[in-house]
Amino acid sequence: MELKGGELHFHCSENEDIIQLISLLEDNPQVKSVHAYNNEPDVLFSTLKSHFSVVEAAGGLVQNKDGAYLFIFRRGKWDLPKGKIDKGESQEDAAVREVSEECGIPLPDLQEQLQTTYHTYEHKGKKVLKPTYWYRMYSSFEGELVPQTEEDITEVKWVAVDGLDEILANTFPNIRELIEHHILDK
Repeated sequence: MELKGGELHFHCSENEDIIQLISLLEDNPQVKSVHAYNNEPDVLFSTLKSHFSVVEAAGGLVQNKDGAYLFIFRRGKWDLPKGKIDKGESQEDAAVREVSEECGIPLPDLQEQLQTTYHTYEHKGKKVLKPTYWYRMYSSFEGELVPQTEEDITEVKWVAVDGLDEILANTFPNIRELIEHHILDK
């Protein structure tokens, strides 16, 4: 186990290692992300998931005709529009619906699936693992953006690539990774 710059590198070989890993994440604020290794990663991930309730979400990296990207401001952080997948809904339909609802735009055009990100949180005393399925999207909407205030969204705006420093300075690690990989090509 090695901690470098907030990143924990951890070889997990059994269930007890997963329990120790979860405990480290919960109790050590210096740990910002974890890179877990195992010879059987599918078994490792299945074991990890067994310790959480899983809530699936989907969202979009939406670009307009000017090359700007759509961002929301929620609970003090810049984020990309996303939300829970409804029962019986596809990941793609959920992603498009959530972008439309959270930003007050017509349904954007779905282009391609990007990566899946994961984060954890606690809800009503239960540990939750939230995989978010991301999609590249396009919107030709030029009207007023309307934040979905009932979801604690206070601002929605298009951000040009040269304005992403403000977003990167105040966002989540998963969102930063998406921006760097799919917009800035770092």
